[in-house]
Amino acid sequence: MTATLPHWDALLKRVFSAMSAEFAALAALVFVPVGTVFWPAGWAFLALFFGFQPALVLCLRIAGTSLCSQRDGKGDGAK
Repeated sequence: MTATLPHWDALLKRVFSAMSAEFAALAALVFVPVGTVFWPAGWAFLALFFGFQPALVLCLRIAGTSLCSQRDGKGDGAK
């Protein structure tokens, strides 16, 4: 039994566009000082860091719709 957010599509687009910008910025911060993109430890860090973010978003989609509504400011009792 999953309640759906009425604005989930817009929220999902906003989250993934923010994650894309964050990936680009963090990748620059990781690889520019090293001077190469051929650094396995940097790719491992980015894979771990950004591998769990989509999983967290989907988990919130499935189990935490009321939490998302409260935090987004569009639900009853928004804080």
